[in-house]
Amino acid sequence: MTVLCNNISQVCIASSQHALLQYLLLFDDYTVKYKTFYMLGYGIGTDISAHLPACHFGTSPTAGKHSLMRMLDKVLIRIFKYAKFPFLRSADIYALDWGFAAPLIGRRQYSLLADCPLFMSHNMQETSGEFLRQLHQKHSLEGRLERWLIGNIAISGHGNNPQCQRFFLTEENVSPVLKNKEIHIQSLQCLWDNASNDKKNFVATTFNVAQSDVDGISGRDIMFMTQALITDAILSETEYLHLLNRLFSRYDQSKLLIKLHPRDRFDYRRYFPDVAVYDKPVNIQLLVLMGTSVSKAVTICSSSINAFPETVDVEWLGVEAHPALKRFYGDTLLPMRKYKQIQL
Repeated sequence: MTVLCNNISQVCIASSQHALLQYLLLFDDYTVKYKTFYMLGYGIGTDISAHLPACHFGTSPTAGKHSLMRMLDKVLIRIFKYAKFPFLRSADIYALDWGFAAPLIGRRQYSLLADCPLFMSHNMQETSGEFLRQLHQKHSLEGRLERWLIGNIAISGHGNNPQCQRFFLTEENVSPVLKNKEIHIQSLQCLWDNASNDKKNFVATTFNVAQSDVDGISGRDIMFMTQALITDAILSETEYLHLLNRLFSRYDQSKLLIKLHPRDRFDYRRYFPDVAVYDKPVNIQLLVLMGTSVSKAVTICSSSINAFPETVDVEWLGVEAHPALKRFYGDTLLPMRKYKQIQL
């Protein structure tokens, strides 16, 4: 699908499937198909972007680039963005505002999309890992350099800056960043229920999801929600495998289905041959909207666990399972629903 630059009135900048799904459901069919240009991160595959007028930015944290080289990439985006994307001067911007998004947004005002369920409550409390990282960056030499070269958003993401005018959330969140901001709350379920059949078909086609995907997942009773803990250099492969061995020993593995995070590259089949693996890069929120049903959902600390209805039993291991998880996420990451705490 292609659109003419002079037809573009909105830009969607997203590095997660959740944000992209939310955007597609927020606006009318004509706007999402013909009036929007999509700037997507590496966590959204080309099989998805092929259905949209889109381009990709950014590299994986494990791509081997030094932080200064990644900063150089962002500086180059800032310098040349208007030559390639002149509509960035005037189009309304809806974005996840970190990584490659910062130089694209520049000094313009924008609206923040949701990265995952309750992402502000989890990430932007005063004791959250992300909130503390931003505070540290503001006072570090590298952070000051990045602010000077790229802009304030480069070190003050998650809407924690004056340029973020509106927050589009899928549920009520709690964070000091939200104070005195314009907030719009619509659940994905509500957006889905109010969407036309054409919109639902377009969304399913864009994410390459068929009814067979929904039915296949529903064939096992227990779903384990993974995270990109190795990809994001939070845990080593050895540390992660040790946690999984202890966790999976609690369950009948013939009833267990592993639902891969879109950026998770760990080889589960190698170590757990009796466990089914659903490795299609689709976010769980869309599968739930389309009717996926399991009796129990399990995770280490994925906030996507909040996507399941209350009829699904949730079991949560949590950041206390490993010091590296605690350091990265802080102490605010908990399910915002009824759950059972796992003790290993």
